[in-house]
Amino acid sequence: RMITLFAIGIASLALFFILSIRISFSITTALKTSIRQIGTIAKGDFTSQFPSAFLTRKDDFGNMARSLEDMREEVRSLILEVKQESETIDQVVNEVQTSVFTLNSEIEGVSATTEELAASMEETAASSEEISAMSHEIEGAARNIAVKSQEGAEQALVIYGRAENVKSD
Repeated sequence: RMITLFAIGIASLALFFILSIRISFSITTALKTSIRQIGTIAKGDFTSQFPSAFLTRKDDFGNMARSLEDMREEVRSLILEVKQESETIDQVVNEVQTSVFTLNSEIEGVSATTEELAASMEETAASSEEISAMSHEIEGAARNIAVKSQEGAEQALVIYGRAENVKSD
């Protein structure tokens, strides 16, 4: 009877030792896998999923694995959205830059035309002054030229106004 109790005690001790090792191994394996996965995520790799065996566990390690997997997926999704938005912003910036270059080119053309018109107006004004200084005999012709000069000036102002509108747009 003593031997039986002794045998049962040793068997219980052996069973306890085996179960302790198995539980310890299970905890150690889960902990190492979790640490490895967290390290992968910390390095910026959001493509590596937790092993499904850990995601289906019903203990704290399973809860932690599912939470980390949810976090990994959310961060990966956010990074993808940021990349997409970045590409969209890059396209918009390129379109704006193209529009600015086109607008600058058009403004330079309008500016050159305006300068030509201004030079023409100065020449016309100078001619008008020379003509008005002439004798009274050609005063009627001088008045006619002055009227024509005024019309040219008004057209130049209209064109200048349009150029300013184009320039401001």
